[in-house]
Amino acid sequence: NAMKFVPGQPYCGQITPSSTEGPLQGSVTKEDLEREQSTVNTKKQFCPYATVGECRYGEYCMDLHGDACDMCGLQVLYPVDAAQRSQHIKSCIKTHKKDMERSFTVQRSKDMVCGICMEVVYEKANPSKHHFGILSNCNHIY
Repeated sequence: NAMKFVPGQPYCGQITPSSTEGPLQGSVTKEDLEREQSTVNTKKQFCPYATVGECRYGEYCMDLHGDACDMCGLQVLYPVDAAQRSQHIKSCIKTHKKDMERSFTVQRSKDMVCGICMEVVYEKANPSKHHFGILSNCNHIY
């Protein structure tokens, strides 16, 4: 009985002792192999395609497809690791708050008028001129 080859998994040779001898020193027993296999399965890598969108192999993919996050929509949540799920959701909420603050700042700045040329800053033809500044000892934007 040969071990099943699984790409991306560490190789573990299996030596079965003969019926008259006990286990060889340093040989891999069936229990050790099962314990190692369960450890490998709990730490299995996510499919890189599923984490950023869609995996073309679907249910036939050899890698783990995580649960989809409600915030970002990516399949990056381990099904049984509550700590990882909680940490990822906190990270998504933090990113969402930053994005919302940035959006509100842009919205508030959208109608600001330059105090020098009296043009609306975001309506300038050249996008490189869509920036704000304040001169020293002055309280208007330019």
